[in-house]
Amino acid sequence: MELREQRQEAEIMGVAEAIASQFGYRFENLLAKGNSGHLTTARNFAYYILHYEYGVSLNDLCKMFQRTNREVCYRIAKVRDKHESDQAFRLRCETIKKKLKDDTAVE
Repeated sequence: MELREQRQEAEIMGVAEAIASQFGYRFENLLAKGNSGHLTTARNFAYYILHYEYGVSLNDLCKMFQRTNREVCYRIAKVRDKHESDQAFRLRCETIKKKLKDDTAVE
């Protein structure tokens, strides 16, 4: 693996850790197979942000989170739809995205 790829992978993992942290979890928690409401929201948000804001491919998300392509696509679509239809959710997303940018800019 090239140094550039290693840096990109480290950055993506750092973002994933930061997203989990915003919801009170560690990245390892997002890998769990459980579907508790808050954990699922955190995981789904991570898929959405990593895909749309950081350009992580669906295949890479599937590998990273050990999920099927179908599940990841479905969950991203759910977050996207809720983001478009729910103003409170959209505001929460924007707040977390800003916090992520602030946190990752410092590192």
